[in-house]
Amino acid sequence: MTFAFLRSMVRSRCRFGASFAMWLIIFGGNFGSGDTLAENDGLEEDFTLDPDDGLDEELEDASTEGGRKRAWIKMALFVLVGMLLLGGIAAGLWFFFFKKDAAGTDADINVSPAVQSTQSTAMPEEDTVFEEIIHLGLFERVPLKENANMSLVSVDISLELVDTKSRHEVLSAAPNLRSVVESQMAEFTWMELRNSDGKIRLKYQLLREMNSQLGQVLIRNVYFRHFIMQ
Repeated sequence: MTFAFLRSMVRSRCRFGASFAMWLIIFGGNFGSGDTLAENDGLEEDFTLDPDDGLDEELEDASTEGGRKRAWIKMALFVLVGMLLLGGIAAGLWFFFFKKDAAGTDADINVSPAVQSTQSTAMPEEDTVFEEIIHLGLFERVPLKENANMSLVSVDISLELVDTKSRHEVLSAAPNLRSVVESQMAEFTWMELRNSDGKIRLKYQLLREMNSQLGQVLIRNVYFRHFIMQ
């Protein structure tokens, strides 16, 4: 009977131990799984929140960088517009003030030589005397040989002497020399004198006839000025 009692006690303790072990396994596993789920939920929350937070930060950084770029572009545009305005104002001032002075200076430069050239052109006729040149005078409306509508010529003639010593002799014969000019021109037509060949022929013919009138070769050349046919 004692043995049977002991055996029953052992069996009951074994059952209690087995039951207690099973209880620990079941509830311990549940506790562990709960903790794991809680941890997993935390990880999922962290995982789901971190990408959004990083994206927001990247967007904020991008927007900040874009704003800085736009600010630099605006500043550069303002500086460029300001420089263009200043350049335009400076160019306008230069054109208004300096160009006017330059125009006045150019006018002085252009006018002064003209006055000087006029004076220099007039001075030789008054002050400078070429002893070998004799101004025979202006011949106005000298009649030509009539064979065209134009039958008159006006010309100013000067004579170049061979020697200045014969100046007085030639001046004394000036009226006769003028008659020679008029008579020789009457031998030419307008068609003959309208070109250079006809004028050269007239010159040599006048030289021959004038020197013949003087009795010796005292005239070297004949110069025509203001040769106008009418």
